[in-house]
Amino acid sequence: MSATAPTLVHQTEPLIRLFLSDGSERSDYLPQARALALLGRPHAGINLMACYYPKQTFWPERRLFHPDVQHYRHAPKDETPTAKMGALNDWTDGYYNLDLDDPRNVVVQQMEDVRRHGQDVRLTLTADIETTDEDLRRIAETLKPFGRVELRLNHEANGNNWFRFAKNAGEKKGPEQVALYHAISQFFIRAERVIRAAAPEVHLVGCYNGPGERTLKGELAPGEMPHLGDDELGLMYKNPDTLVSLDQYGSLHYGWPGHTIENAPVIDGVNHGDHQSFSLTSADLCEMVIRPFQQFIENKRGVPTRIDLGELDFDEDIHGPEIRAHLLYECYAWVRRNPQVIGSVTFYELTDLGGLGLYRQEAYGDLENLYPNIVTDLYQRVLGWDEFRPKLAPAGTVSAEAKTVELRWTSSSDSLGLELSLAAGQTLLDLGESYWKRVIFVDAAGAETYVHDEARKLPVPAGSVKARVFALPPDGRDNTAAGYVRTVPVPR
Repeated sequence: MSATAPTLVHQTEPLIRLFLSDGSERSDYLPQARALALLGRPHAGINLMACYYPKQTFWPERRLFHPDVQHYRHAPKDETPTAKMGALNDWTDGYYNLDLDDPRNVVVQQMEDVRRHGQDVRLTLTADIETTDEDLRRIAETLKPFGRVELRLNHEANGNNWFRFAKNAGEKKGPEQVALYHAISQFFIRAERVIRAAAPEVHLVGCYNGPGERTLKGELAPGEMPHLGDDELGLMYKNPDTLVSLDQYGSLHYGWPGHTIENAPVIDGVNHGDHQSFSLTSADLCEMVIRPFQQFIENKRGVPTRIDLGELDFDEDIHGPEIRAHLLYECYAWVRRNPQVIGSVTFYELTDLGGLGLYRQEAYGDLENLYPNIVTDLYQRVLGWDEFRPKLAPAGTVSAEAKTVELRWTSSSDSLGLELSLAAGQTLLDLGESYWKRVIFVDAAGAETYVHDEARKLPVPAGSVKARVFALPPDGRDNTAAGYVRTVPVPR
């Protein structure tokens, strides 16, 4: 029995939304039940990586590091005697495939899993820029039932010679390159118009690839952002409804997995030619790249604009875990001090076969052998920082006569739940019936224990003084225009 009658509580957006990327060309998707058990608490959202290339000769197979597709980039510099590039349609970005002809495709199942656990879906999707309006509407209809979704479409287009959609734009010169960047931008604008008309709660994210390594080498002036003129990529960032994202690693061994770095340095010493890698300090990253990009976009739009950091990490293969953890701490500390610059940030990524994961994965298909280190511990601490935690506000009381109450889950930044005071020594919480839910037990010091369960009765962790209950969408989908709504018994 609870000590007093429950009250309604409104969960709203944190000062800065924290996302985590799960699954990529370098790893497998880890189901959210396992991820939450490892990390202890959820994120505002999870970034998923997918592609839509139905013209691929092997579509919808993934064929990542398949004997016929030996690398995930289609860049001329990656060609070797044993790894030929071949035709563009014989290549892949390495992501999971959004197969619209299969309503139970793997990307849909991942989206269900993410939202079922009370986290928003961000879908990073690479797609042919010739994709038809009809296919764009089909993509919209696929995403629509999942409520608020962020669609990060064709990210890192500038300088790109690693994704199929960009057609090696980074290797082209002069008018040919300008025309291709403009075509990429025009596709994004067309996709945004078509998708939002069919699914208004799908918000597009325009993502720029940061010029950090070029700025550090002096090839670009601080604050210089190539290819963002209106005749190239610039128009796709002007719509105030478009979220603006920056992908910029503090360091990246982008030659992975075909090259090794012997005697990895602490900060300096890696370079493009010898290592296919680069390394910035946290100060370089934050003040020479991130802040100037936000100011550039704000000036371009003429209105205050907070940006998203779409892929943030330092590569352990360059620094080792201890130095990487220190660099990450400095960067996240800078982010929390600059909410006027950063609205959301995505750690890339949960698992990885190289040095970018919170957990190192041994091999594709092997999610049993995952190895944490000091970075994992640091990130769990960051997850608990106040700036990244959702805000809570009282939303009314539940009358003593009420037998049921209506709960609503719209997104991780807009949901209505119950808050219960627990009796001293209470060992069991009876919710009145079985339904899929999130229960957060809170002790006197404010420490939280998250439980995702469908059982009617839950054991109460020792020392808990209150519990918050949210009814989550059991299949990840909304059942009303306002979100997922469920009437549940009032615990007494």
